Amino acid sequence: MSDIWFIRGVPREFRERVTADARKRRQTVGELVVELLTAGLEHGHQAADQAVNVTERLSRLEQDFRQQIEQLTDRVATLEARRPRSKRLGMPVATKSADSHQRRPERAGRPVAEGAALFVGDGAGRRLTAAGEAEVMRRHMEGESMKAIGRMLGISDRTVAAVIARTRALTDGHL
Repeated sequence: MSDIWFIRGVPREFRERVTADARKRRQTVGELVVELLTAGLEHGHQAADQAVNVTERLSRLEQDFRQQIEQLTDRVATLEARRPRSKRLGMPVATKSADSHQRRPERAGRPVAEGAALFVGDGAGRRLTAAGEAEVMRRHMEGESMKAIGRMLGISDRTVAAVIARTRALTDGHL
């Protein structure tokens, strides 16, 4: 094995390291250089192939994302087209979420028994009458939510819950 070899552009320290490695492996400098270059080229080709595969996968993902965005855009456009618009301004009208009395139109705006007073007193002293409690229970038995009952009658959810609990306690005791 020769200690002297030269390739233009390869620093002397690197040549010395290659020579020492070749000695340790019991190879010539030429055999070691060919082995390292071949391994490097194969690795480079594998890396290039992997880069192509990654690029193809990214391209497919991009296409999938574009399709999903188009579908969502179409959905939004469809929903916007269905949304009621102001006749005067031509702009979308704000809509409320459906409460139980809105989902079941047969209950909406159902009148309270005529002539029956639901409340006694004014302001903070206002109390539900027996007719008011009966109205709460009637709506509750029809399946309306406590929140909807409270809104329809102008009372708090706590009051609705208290009336229902009190009425259940009374009926459970008499049955």
